[in-house]
Amino acid sequence: MAPTTHSLRPLSCWKPIFRHTRLQPAATRSLTTQVQPKRTFEESRPFAPTRKSNFKIIGPPPALKFKEPIKDVTNAQLAILDPTSARSNLFSKTNPEAAHVGDILLVRLKTGDPFAGVCINIRRRGIDTGILLRNELTRIGVEMWFKIYSPNVEGIEVVQRKEKRARRARLTYMRKPKHDMGSVQNIVLAYQRSRGALRGSGGTGTLGKDEKKGGKRKVKGKGKSLILEHSDYPASVMADDIAQQLTIKMQLDKETGEMVSKNELKKRTQKRAKKAAVAARNGVSVSNPVQDPIPRDQLATAEEPVVDPDAMFKQGFLAEVYEQRPSKNIVTRFPPEPNGYLHLGHSKAITINFGFARYHGGKTILRFDDTNPDAEKEEYFIAIQETIRWLGFAPSEITYASDNFQRLFDLAEELVKQKNAYVCHCNEAETKLQRGGEKGASPRYRCAHANQDVETNLEKFRGMRDGKYAPQSAWLRLKQDIENPNPQMWDIAAYRIPKDQRPHFRTGTKWRVYPTYDFAHCLCDSFEGITHSLCTTEFLMSRDSYEWLNHRLVDFQPMQREYGRLNLTGTILSKRDIQPLIEEKIVRGWDDPRLFTLKAIQRRGIPPGALLSFIYELGVTTAKSFVDNRRFQQSVRQYLERSVPRLMLVLDPIPVVIEDAEEQDLDIPFSPKDSKMGSHKIRLTKRIYIDRSDFREVDSKDYFRLAPGKTVGLLQIPYPVKAVSFTKDEASGAIVEIKAVYDKEGKKPKTYIQWVPEGSPTAEVRIHTALFNSDQPKLVAGGFMNDVNPNSETIWPNAMIESGFYEVRRRAPWPEAEGEKLGEASLASVRFQAMRVAYFALDIDSTDDRIVLNQIVPLKEDLGKSSKG
Repeated sequence: MAPTTHSLRPLSCWKPIFRHTRLQPAATRSLTTQVQPKRTFEESRPFAPTRKSNFKIIGPPPALKFKEPIKDVTNAQLAILDPTSARSNLFSKTNPEAAHVGDILLVRLKTGDPFAGVCINIRRRGIDTGILLRNELTRIGVEMWFKIYSPNVEGIEVVQRKEKRARRARLTYMRKPKHDMGSVQNIVLAYQRSRGALRGSGGTGTLGKDEKKGGKRKVKGKGKSLILEHSDYPASVMADDIAQQLTIKMQLDKETGEMVSKNELKKRTQKRAKKAAVAARNGVSVSNPVQDPIPRDQLATAEEPVVDPDAMFKQGFLAEVYEQRPSKNIVTRFPPEPNGYLHLGHSKAITINFGFARYHGGKTILRFDDTNPDAEKEEYFIAIQETIRWLGFAPSEITYASDNFQRLFDLAEELVKQKNAYVCHCNEAETKLQRGGEKGASPRYRCAHANQDVETNLEKFRGMRDGKYAPQSAWLRLKQDIENPNPQMWDIAAYRIPKDQRPHFRTGTKWRVYPTYDFAHCLCDSFEGITHSLCTTEFLMSRDSYEWLNHRLVDFQPMQREYGRLNLTGTILSKRDIQPLIEEKIVRGWDDPRLFTLKAIQRRGIPPGALLSFIYELGVTTAKSFVDNRRFQQSVRQYLERSVPRLMLVLDPIPVVIEDAEEQDLDIPFSPKDSKMGSHKIRLTKRIYIDRSDFREVDSKDYFRLAPGKTVGLLQIPYPVKAVSFTKDEASGAIVEIKAVYDKEGKKPKTYIQWVPEGSPTAEVRIHTALFNSDQPKLVAGGFMNDVNPNSETIWPNAMIESGFYEVRRRAPWPEAEGEKLGEASLASVRFQAMRVAYFALDIDSTDDRIVLNQIVPLKEDLGKSSKG
């Protein structure tokens, strides 16, 4: 018989039984022997207040001050990075209008270039939320991660929604979307052509290590997607690297319709050519004949995008400004202070104010804020008007703040009568203490003069006008809100007595007191009916005092809104910073081509249309624009490429005698891309001149220009030439002459060089580079003066230019369609491309007998030009 087995059960299994038994009511008997049941352990006992106990009763723990500290910290950071919750809503799952995988997104950056692509992944991780965008240049995929809350991300826009609901975010699927990748490609290429990014070393694939000196990165591998992290490497540079290498390939694909490699395309073309030849012999027609080879000029660049000058007003910041206050009679103003020359940043302000009014059918007033006679000169009034006219804008009216001096003084008295202003005699140190001292360490307080009665303040204010007080000994201050966190509300000055008491340019010595900018600007806006007062973000805090004054003194209330100002790397724009450069003879003056005053930009030869096109490309946001100078140069270069003629220029001429050449006249087009520019004649002589850098005494395999026994092509001449000998100066060792012959039987040369015939005019050529060595000269130890580049200008005094220059000069301005529309064509409007050298313009130092040229921008090839080519 099998032994009996007992199953072991844990003791805890009896707990339900005990609990059930304990909760059952006590059994009662009908007999008198019934006794009370014993007390159980859990049964409560009566409270005995007289009984003392040493046992300390601990109350409930206090509530936590921060129930979810991580979430609180995250929310605090998001409140700073995304104050309007716009980005959170854009990628929120609960938002029906949120961005989804499959949409085409455009990311705009503060310190980089925009990137557009198909969203193939959204990684929601709170403050680390990121999106993965993919774009394709031909068949090369470029992928880019962006942290949506990154301070460098200026904005994210949905360019195109996906057509229908896509599957979940499977990377394999989304990397081959049903979207039209061409639309994404066109967006990216449009931005690429507006930039002058660094050129890579070629190839596609994974990312290599940094080159310590050059700052570039090489790309290794083939046929792989590029997955980049924005914080590690700018995708725009990588995109430019790929685009520059594949431009010709893309054009071939467009012309032939075949997305294949160059080698495969060559094989197919040869195969079709054989078939076409056989079919021709047999009299059979060919449905797809071999196409003519594409001219090299057409392969050089893709079609340039047309910049819409109204795009910045149709959408974005300026469109929102108009929606906040729509009006049929828009009036804007450009209010410069005539104390210096306008600079690059002012060109953006001019374009925005004049363009905003033009787009909405309004008008723009040019108002000179002439409230500081100590710093104003007549030459600045004239220069500002000429500059605005040079940019192509015409104000509907020219006004002056000085026209309203009496009216402004009367309103200031009215403010005193309202007890909203008082005369103060505090000096600068006392005023600083009233405003909190150094770094706001002490409490703010109002000075004792604020308690003066109305009659005393009126008497003192009129005494300021009548000359009873010394300069800077009395001020009329506004009685605002000293506790307001905005410094513009800390009883700012409304009237002052200038230090030097110079006569005013327009009013002479009539006035001894002058309104401050903060007092006059807002009231003059109201007087002139300005509907939209558009200014840079440096006046953002001034909006409070602007509205405070207008609400107390005038009926019409203009609306002030602020946009980000424009700055370029490696430049200084402040007048007080440029002044020492002029005094130390580092630059020639305010119009030196190495500076970025608008007078200097004009003298340098940059067309006004190129400057406006650059501003249109940047657009308008509230973020401060700090643009790489190379991007500016690329935008100008791109504009000149399609609008100015081409000539041949030799910087350091060396004679070449072509022994078997026959003298003849050549007809050379001004532009191989635009026949409308016409052509000019040039005389081919036996003795020509080439650049000294295009000849070597000793040849090498990686050198493709002229050398003994080597062949090189001459631009616009049908036959290449071969050097047979050369002569040197015995004293200096410099080459003084080269003898050459035509190489009519040789192969097609790998390189073509420019030349000029004998008897060509000479010119002084000034090549300019960056004035400072660093991108942020003001941050250099010891100040920006220690960062000056001593080699920022190179002068070639004996350069030679072909005679077609005189025809270009006669037909100026270039470009003809745009250029200086409203003003007379200056010498700087004589612009041309010197082939293989740079873009140039005629300098103001030129005369009828002397040609002086300024470099506008270098050519693309200069970025990577070496001694090989």
